[in-house]
Amino acid sequence: MTFPTVKAFTELLQSTRDSELEKLVTGVVFPGLPFVFEGDPPAYDRMRTHLAVRLGIPVQDIIVIGSGKSGYSLAPDSFPNQYSATRSDVDVLMVAEGLFDAIWYSVLEWHYFVHTRNMNGDEKRWVAAMQKHLWWGALARDDLVADNRGLRSLYLLRPMRDIRSQWFDAFRSLSQVRGLEKLDISGWLYRTWDHAIIYHVDSLRQVKEGLGRKS
Repeated sequence: MTFPTVKAFTELLQSTRDSELEKLVTGVVFPGLPFVFEGDPPAYDRMRTHLAVRLGIPVQDIIVIGSGKSGYSLAPDSFPNQYSATRSDVDVLMVAEGLFDAIWYSVLEWHYFVHTRNMNGDEKRWVAAMQKHLWWGALARDDLVADNRGLRSLYLLRPMRDIRSQWFDAFRSLSQVRGLEKLDISGWLYRTWDHAIIYHVDSLRQVKEGLGRKS
């Protein structure tokens, strides 16, 4: 299924009631072969299989979103900028409740320990940012701690840091997969499909509102 043109999608979005946007996400935005793989469909399967094996996530819970999926951005601040082979990332949406909850519990365990010991400024800022990401049910790899960043008791964050390393290695090694060598691929981890759907429903609602202001 080829993704609708900008004109066709704009008309579809404007004609869809806000209460029906979920159907647009699940019926148009998420399914189908991504634009970036139209010239080599098997490469999409190889990418999903590679990440599934490396991260322990079912293949069906890994898809491409963003401009790499549609051919143009669906984000509120950049709709409808065209996908660029030289400038655009390929964004991968992954749903894994177990991985997400392991990260969440690691942060929670660390916070319970540290908050009674007068958190420093770095710790307060980091945990506030993490609480926001966990609230939305969506995490990027860079949201996870790579170095100390002024945080103490890092041993309590080992599960989260281990997942970050696993995540980094999985995506870095995609460059060794046939058909993916020239793609800049990054990932987002959602707790459940419901979290992913509501996030993208809200994005489409904002795009729709922006179109309304321009008309």
